[in-house]
Amino acid sequence: MMGDQWGDPGNPAFQDVSKEAVAHVDQYSGEVVATYTYDEYTPVAKVVSQAISLHEGRKFGGLNTIATTAFCLESSSCASPGR
Repeated sequence: MMGDQWGDPGNPAFQDVSKEAVAHVDQYSGEVVATYTYDEYTPVAKVVSQAISLHEGRKFGGLNTIATTAFCLESSSCASPGR
């Protein structure tokens, strides 16, 4: 069964990506073959993870959602023909 960790605000990693953990599971045996946490990410992977959280609106909650929506609306109106 597939799970969606990002759709669950009760997940501690939902707003704080430094609490992320990854597990690789063998598709045939179900055995966990590798696990790692945010602390083991490379610096680039940490930046990407933080940027994704910001982009998805998980980083600053409702404030981020309002700010990014306003930005998108303004950007789209600036790109409209005739303006």
